[in-house]
Amino acid sequence: MEKNLSIDSQKLENNNSEATCIHEAVGKHLESKCRTNSTKSGLQCGWRRATFILKEEHLDKLKACAYWERVTLKELVDEIIAVYLNTKKIAKIPQKRDGGGGE
Repeated sequence: MEKNLSIDSQKLENNNSEATCIHEAVGKHLESKCRTNSTKSGLQCGWRRATFILKEEHLDKLKACAYWERVTLKELVDEIIAVYLNTKKIAKIPQKRDGGGGE
């Protein structure tokens, strides 16, 4: 299977460099903070464990793509999401207001 999901490797390297700089600037505090949350336990900073429900057919195809491209499923899904998100302009989700009447 040909690689239809190529991303700009320079962008990724720049993003990784920025993340490394930020991580180093914050130091041990960030490292310990990443390890205290169970969804981040055992993961590198900037990663979070999550569970998703998807169609079996999609999962089977993703596994096959990962196999033939010789990458992990995690790497493939991360690449797919990165490509998708890089094509979108995403507004932040507004914060919920506290209840308090009709202000």
